[in-house]
Amino acid sequence: MSEDYDLAFPTVDIVPYNSLTRNILLGKKSSQNGWRMIGGFFDVRQDRSFEDAAKRELFEEANIKVDKPQYLFSSIVNDPRYIEKKDKIITSVFIAMYLSGYPIAGDDIAEVNWFHPDKLPEIVDEHKDFVKRIIKYLKQN
Repeated sequence: MSEDYDLAFPTVDIVPYNSLTRNILLGKKSSQNGWRMIGGFFDVRQDRSFEDAAKRELFEEANIKVDKPQYLFSSIVNDPRYIEKKDKIITSVFIAMYLSGYPIAGDDIAEVNWFHPDKLPEIVDEHKDFVKRIIKYLKQN
């Protein structure tokens, strides 16, 4: 007897952290008013790990290179594109130390900018809790 299971599509989100300025990098899509973590879907043709996917997405969307991404947590994402669907998105969230690159928006990100954790802009609903958890982690470490 075969059962049908709802699918979870794996994604990654990454927050680069600049230890000199204590700022984090966020991105903004042209279709949304709020800011978000940089990320995207895991690509089985290119990525050998979620860490590789996070670094690839960050470079494609923000022109930034980071040190080894550190896994923080995973969670179902309340992505508006999947609210009415039975399948969902699950993300693995990483933080990584900034190494190099000047932030330039690319791929599906329209704008990127560094923000101090105490002075964050409006965050999109689906990332608000995630960003709060990252800020809490940064303040504890």
